[in-house]
Amino acid sequence: MHQTQMNFDRVAMQRLTDQLAIENLAEQLSTVGDSELTDTATRLAEESATHISVEPFESGSKSGWHVTITIESPSGPLTHHLWRLEGEA
Repeated sequence: MHQTQMNFDRVAMQRLTDQLAIENLAEQLSTVGDSELTDTATRLAEESATHISVEPFESGSKSGWHVTITIESPSGPLTHHLWRLEGEA
């Protein structure tokens, strides 16, 4: 029973670590200019072993990018969505 609790704690700690890593990447991408977003996302994905997709969107008079950051954690994939309106950074 002790081993089961230790395994659960280890997985929970890794999930928290992965979540913080994703949020850190999202914060880095939120400060990058529009023209540098795709290149920076590609570089960060390679450096951090995550999947980052940058898709343009339009909604009425607004346009921007939907950034999805995904990492495989031992308990399953974690995903963070970042919505950027054009000209925000």
